[in-house]
Amino acid sequence: STDQSLARPVVRTTNAAELSLQYSDRLGKYILTYGGSGTGVYYGSAPALWGPWEVHLIPGLGNPSVHGYYAGYIVPQMSQGSDLYVVVSLWFPYTSYVVELDLDALEAL
Repeated sequence: STDQSLARPVVRTTNAAELSLQYSDRLGKYILTYGGSGTGVYYGSAPALWGPWEVHLIPGLGNPSVHGYYAGYIVPQMSQGSDLYVVVSLWFPYTSYVVELDLDALEAL
């Protein structure tokens, strides 16, 4: 629709930043990752773009003492089979990582 008043949030949170989304042929679902300000990195999947989305904090990438996650950029060229690669960055100390995640393990959360 071209009517912006019909727009709805993809994820029902005020905490999502740097959202990345793609379709997974392996799962037959859409997957997304995003950083939650001050809480960590999240993974979600849904059968359709409009949901319903199941979203979970990724174990090992959630730490309230770590300041400023902005993350979740999926690297589609590297993500194959059950391997999902995402870029995870931190404000302090400022650094970025490419993190390998297991798609099957994420789906089991």
